[in-house]
Amino acid sequence: MKYDSFLEKVLDTSQGFYCLVGIKGKNVKQLFTEEVSDVENIVDNFLKSGRDAYFACGTLKDNSSRKQNNVVSMKSCYIDLDCGTDKGAKGYETQQDALVALKKFCGKHNLPLPSIVDSGYGVHGYWAFTKPITVDEWYSAATRLKKLCIRDGLRIDPTVTADAARVLRMPGTKNFKYGTSVDVTLVHTADNIEYETFCEITEVVPLNLPNFAGKSEVSELTKRLMSDRRNSFEKILRRTLNKNGCNQIRFIIQNQEDLHYDLWRAGLSIARNCSDWEKAIHLISYKHKNYSKEETEVKAEDTIDKPYKCEKFKALNPEGCLRCLHKKKISSPIQLGLEIEFAAEGDAITNYTPDTKGGWDTEEESVLEEKATETTVFSVPALPPNYFRGKNGGIYLLVKGEDGETDDAKLVYENDLFIIKRMYDANKGELVLVSVRLPKDEPKEFVIALADMNSNQELRKILAKNGIICMPFHVDTIMSYLIASTKLQQSAKDAEILRQQMGWVDGDKKFIWGTVEIGADEDRYSPPSSTTEEIVNHLTSVGDFDVWKDIVSTFDQPGFEPHSFAFFSAFGAPLMKFSAYKGAFINLIHGESGTGKTTILRLINSVFGHPFELLSKERDTLAHKFFRMGVLNNIAYPCDELTNIDNVTASNLIYGITQGKGAGRMQGAVNEERKNTTSWSTIGIGSSNNSMAQMLMQHRVHASGEMMRLIEYPIEDLGILNKDKAAELFDVRLHANYGWAGKPYIKFILNNRNLVEEKINTVQKFIDEKVGFTNKHRFWSAVLARNIAGASIAKDAGLINNRVVKVLEWVVNYLGPYLLDSVQGITKVNTLNILGEFLNDNINNTLIIDSSKDTQSGLSKLPLVEPKHRLLIRVEPDTNLVFIATNAFRAFCLEKGIIYKDILDDLKKRNVYIRDVKKRLGTGTNHSNTPPVWAIKLHYDINEGRKIV
Repeated sequence: MKYDSFLEKVLDTSQGFYCLVGIKGKNVKQLFTEEVSDVENIVDNFLKSGRDAYFACGTLKDNSSRKQNNVVSMKSCYIDLDCGTDKGAKGYETQQDALVALKKFCGKHNLPLPSIVDSGYGVHGYWAFTKPITVDEWYSAATRLKKLCIRDGLRIDPTVTADAARVLRMPGTKNFKYGTSVDVTLVHTADNIEYETFCEITEVVPLNLPNFAGKSEVSELTKRLMSDRRNSFEKILRRTLNKNGCNQIRFIIQNQEDLHYDLWRAGLSIARNCSDWEKAIHLISYKHKNYSKEETEVKAEDTIDKPYKCEKFKALNPEGCLRCLHKKKISSPIQLGLEIEFAAEGDAITNYTPDTKGGWDTEEESVLEEKATETTVFSVPALPPNYFRGKNGGIYLLVKGEDGETDDAKLVYENDLFIIKRMYDANKGELVLVSVRLPKDEPKEFVIALADMNSNQELRKILAKNGIICMPFHVDTIMSYLIASTKLQQSAKDAEILRQQMGWVDGDKKFIWGTVEIGADEDRYSPPSSTTEEIVNHLTSVGDFDVWKDIVSTFDQPGFEPHSFAFFSAFGAPLMKFSAYKGAFINLIHGESGTGKTTILRLINSVFGHPFELLSKERDTLAHKFFRMGVLNNIAYPCDELTNIDNVTASNLIYGITQGKGAGRMQGAVNEERKNTTSWSTIGIGSSNNSMAQMLMQHRVHASGEMMRLIEYPIEDLGILNKDKAAELFDVRLHANYGWAGKPYIKFILNNRNLVEEKINTVQKFIDEKVGFTNKHRFWSAVLARNIAGASIAKDAGLINNRVVKVLEWVVNYLGPYLLDSVQGITKVNTLNILGEFLNDNINNTLIIDSSKDTQSGLSKLPLVEPKHRLLIRVEPDTNLVFIATNAFRAFCLEKGIIYKDILDDLKKRNVYIRDVKKRLGTGTNHSNTPPVWAIKLHYDINEGRKIV
């Protein structure tokens, strides 16, 4: 509720001044205003400066002071219940304890529950009246209320209740009392009560003063709820015949022949204000000896909107109220005829577009016609038995009246609240999608798990989080309605399976983007699953499309073709699904920072969502990278700063993205495979100061598999954008304008699928022919073609202005040839080089010694070189032989990704490998007694040029 709406409910806003007080420590700032519309700015300024915001509970004559003698009128009685363990016997230990006590107090006196404000640490209650009253009238009621509270043990702050100059906290603000920021919220809104009714219930002795002449304004909520209600005289009669109605009305009908004029007029005031008044006014009049149809109708018109109250009937005919069953329950007989006008299933609810002030646009019909493209119509769904929607909103339950008839309506919730559909989440189980329509907000949809729906406490949290505020005891009423609605859904429809990923679904006929299911013709809400709920808020549109488009055009100038091509990955990634490949990886490299690599990744993200929040980081584990890739699915996956990634992780990342599926896992408690839903078909884009290709070649000798899945090229600093300009564009403006191109891009693809596929094929064929790509270059071909085709499609759809042709020229003249050159020679393995690398890596594990003994002494010759670590290699210069421990060389080949048998076969063809033998590698040394091991015996012939050490 806005500040002004709350003040209009509890204050007289027809005259005088309002006082707002801001307190920060010992500094008190007191401001006065005659306009309720000024309140919001005043209170917001208090909050910005860290002040506690209060309002004076009385309307003031002028802005001279907030003293009681300056209060001109009041409109509510109020109480303050202190809470906290430090309050002792003066208050309540918890707010919950205070609310329970307040409910008990109200129940005892048949007093309606007041509007309740959670002040942060305490509870404030307001019984707001339907019209302003004088200070004297208020003081009588406030004093009586104070006495009742003290007598019944309700632990109010006694200094507050009868103080007309009191200030209390403004709901919707913050409580900074203990150095922290705690919300001050309106947790329950009660209907305004007649002052006379309040006095009767609390047994106030009314003052014989004239009524206050000021105009009384009820809240918009009350107006709307009242617009659903009508009074039926037929219902009053039916209840009266069943001895559950009004004895005064019975008396008037039975004695109309000679009824006193004043009592007849009292009955007439009830009849005329009922929906069936045309018959009712004559029903109670026609037997009178002076009856006149015309005069009856004239007299009845004077009573429109003025139904007599019970106390007036009692004054006219005291005996008629002696045995009244409704004493202190109603204030006028007309309330016995109350009926709610219900909407029927399928009736249309128009969702109006919010105006610039945040309220709902309720202008004339002609204006709504002009805004037809901005409004939608929602049909009232089927509701459980005995539940109905009010004609103008709200949910009601028909209950049995005291007379045994099903004609009383109990308000379940004052706004529209429906269960739209059932859903199933793999992790959270059964869920329901709930729709709520608050008066000043756009329609909202949220999810409730059935496990939470059965818990009063958990349900209340979920409802409050989505704007549905209610007291704990009222949650049960809403819970019963939601459970009944869920059961109705269970009997009518299958549960919808929640999406675990973004991207293409339903045979590529729809696309999930955040919480939107994009279709060719219409979009639907797609609630997040437990898998996607962390990311969906970042897949949305913010700011202005034209501003984003202007930012993107920064790269549409000579020299920025490498940047543009990488940016085009945002449009190329969704097209990877329409290929035989699951993905590839683009790595942007430069030895220094500040060349724009990270900026490109942010721009890629900005096509579908938040430029920063969607960016994966180097510190993310490989498992998390694959998980995020699986959630994004067909949306590009940018990963910043891969400079410090190790060789093994680099290899696993490249292979993983092209395999399109995350690693399999087992369940923790049972010997069963966990369902693997982590899959994708996308383009990954990284930035690094080091070459990932070099990492791959260091990791594996046969690195061609990974290399063919990697598109790596340098991004140079062109010096065109200065630092301040770049920061303003990409750190400020891009942060506030993003997510506008993704949805219309997908829409265009859905509605032009044949054109899209034709463009991809044409571009791919052109690139292959110009660059000379063959089947082994298929990953490169697929990605390059889809990036260019995707950008061309985005331009056709009016989403970007970049010159795609210039980037295509750069692809065929530079990038394609650059990629071919990068893999020249890596597919052919030189086995002698591999063997040499192993020997060099293990120089400290090598023994060099002649095999023969000294001819004079007969002793073994001393080693030429002794191993410093574990002995793996024996070299005998006198026999030209080398012995290598077989297991060590096998492990080396496995680490390098080399097939061990293929290496030996090639060495045998070169007359280097002889055979595997059992050999004591340490013979002739102190390790001569070690057992023999299997070793590879190699020929070592210096004269024939086969020196391998």
